[in-house]
Amino acid sequence: MFNSVNLFLRRKPVVFQLFRFVAIGAINTAVDFVILNFLSEAFRIESGAKLALINVVGTTVAIVQSYFWNKYWAFAVDTVSSFLKQFVFVILVGTLGFFAFLGAVLPSISGLLAKYNIPVTAPATPFYFGMVLMVFLLLQIILAVNIGFGKSSNAPTTEFGKFLGVSIIGVVLNSIVLTALVAVILHLHTEVSASLAKNISKLIAVFVVLTWNFLGYKFFVFKR
Repeated sequence: MFNSVNLFLRRKPVVFQLFRFVAIGAINTAVDFVILNFLSEAFRIESGAKLALINVVGTTVAIVQSYFWNKYWAFAVDTVSSFLKQFVFVILVGTLGFFAFLGAVLPSISGLLAKYNIPVTAPATPFYFGMVLMVFLLLQIILAVNIGFGKSSNAPTTEFGKFLGVSIIGVVLNSIVLTALVAVILHLHTEVSASLAKNISKLIAVFVVLTWNFLGYKFFVFKR
């Protein structure tokens, strides 16, 4: 069975490229959310043009992180050949992103969870988000070392320019969707907190940008 799966994946590399890209999207989303919430709490900004401005910081960090993960893993020429190893790494990276994302949004959804008798709370403080970020980045480094970054790509450095171009458009889309949806949600649902509206809008913006980025990276940047 594993031999058949391996053969299929060799013939259709786009399948695992997509899986790896989604897993990378999870950690990019997480770092974006953690930094956004850290800056939002540190500067007491929940909406408006200032929110769009600080949103660029987290999105920029996510872009830089995304470049290395996509270059050396998602669209790398020689990734690990074993289906089982690839599957395990996809699960580990995706799980790391999920829990870091959960840590980022937990303070804003604790009130909602309490309505369903789920006693989970987290302090919405810069210190809390800073600790989440530090642990998250450390675990990323450990995973990257085990995956074998630096050994799995023959990509030319000129790709970064194209990557940056696609990603900048993604940043613009991200901020436009974020600020527009926050305004709409707060206007239509006055009972929703600004913090929850911010995180809901950010999540939708991320999915829009993930679609744009995958198509841009595969067919324009890495071309693999």
